[in-house]
Amino acid sequence: MKRAPLAAGSVLLALGLAPMAQAAHGTAGLWRVTVSVNEPANAFLTPQQRAQMRAHGIDILGPNSIAADHCMTEAEVMSNRLSKSEDVAGCSLQHQSADGATLRGTLVCMEEPKGTGHLQITYANPKHYTGSMDFSGMAHGQRVHLTYRYDGRWLSSKCGKIKH
Repeated sequence: MKRAPLAAGSVLLALGLAPMAQAAHGTAGLWRVTVSVNEPANAFLTPQQRAQMRAHGIDILGPNSIAADHCMTEAEVMSNRLSKSEDVAGCSLQHQSADGATLRGTLVCMEEPKGTGHLQITYANPKHYTGSMDFSGMAHGQRVHLTYRYDGRWLSSKCGKIKH
């Protein structure tokens, strides 16, 4: 079983999709996003992969979770749409909708990993959101079903070194 490539793919997917959940109910500034996945993807990362993640400001919290900071702009706050990090090439967010404090969308990935995820983010208030995504598809020749949980918390109006 190819655990390391599968782990790397699922971590990349988690990172790239850590929804920079935005809607008119968000707050511009620095956010800390924690992502947990049902598979212990981080446990199979190589030391080089761990170092690369740390170099990109990603904290490995345990075998199933990571955390990263994101600077949400005022334009993102007002967009009333989900967005994804540019790190996941070959994936697009489609069929987006907003209903009150909840944003929904479908993630379609045509490259590695290849598959579809259904994403939902709900704001509890302007400085906190939670969400989930169920992703099914293929990664490195293996069928995968990954369940992600997101927790986003606003930290500060200043982003510091984090890029917009």
